[in-house]
Amino acid sequence: MLLAMEISFTTPPFGLLLFVMQGAAPPGTRFGEICLAALPFMACALLLTMLIVVFPDLAVWLPWLGGRGRGASRRGELASSARCCLLSIRRDGM
Repeated sequence: MLLAMEISFTTPPFGLLLFVMQGAAPPGTRFGEICLAALPFMACALLLTMLIVVFPDLAVWLPWLGGRGRGASRRGELASSARCCLLSIRRDGM
């Protein structure tokens, strides 16, 4: 979703990021030069967006790799520890 928003902010009709880049560019830089300099980055963003659309598992592969697929067991552990905490609070009369 973030890539799609970046693409929408860089392309016409608004091109907000292009105007931001023009403000950060050295004086005398033409708007056409900025548009041409942004084209390779736009091509990469479009390619990556298409890859994620065609192969959606790419979007979740890296987070899964970080957790090694243990996300479900961690949620279960958190839920059981929260239940134990609630039970102890009820026993103590709080």
